[in-house]
Amino acid sequence: MTCGALPAVDKYLCSFQRWLPRHLAGITDPEHAKTIRLFATWRVLPRLRTRAERSHITPSIRRFAAEQVKYATALLQWLGERNSTLASCGQIDIDAWFAENTEHARTCLRAFLNWAMQSRRCRRSLAIPTMKVSRRAALSEDERPMPLAGC
Repeated sequence: MTCGALPAVDKYLCSFQRWLPRHLAGITDPEHAKTIRLFATWRVLPRLRTRAERSHITPSIRRFAAEQVKYATALLQWLGERNSTLASCGQIDIDAWFAENTEHARTCLRAFLNWAMQSRRCRRSLAIPTMKVSRRAALSEDERPMPLAGC
């Protein structure tokens, strides 16, 4: 790879590709495993590959990709526990899941729900609750730390 004879491979992309089969093997419901495999193959991996071509993948990007898959898996399991499926879930189910989970979990799940609606695996009429973006006010000159000597 260093000499250019082989194409460069991003180590975090490889890490995700090694992790995914182990995650899928832990999913007991075959339909859930199939759905997650399709989501990872057609949504998560292409975005990671595009990112790797543009620049490098950071550990946090790799972690977020895995968390998207994990939260999608958790949603499918949660729906199963409620005697529902992705195809039959309604707005009440989505709202309940969003209410029960953290902002990070909701952020991770958005890509899966968008993919599921676009690929007609669930109702296209579902409304994904909007993300709350909170930004702290900029620090004033008095609040900023003093630079260290010699920097």
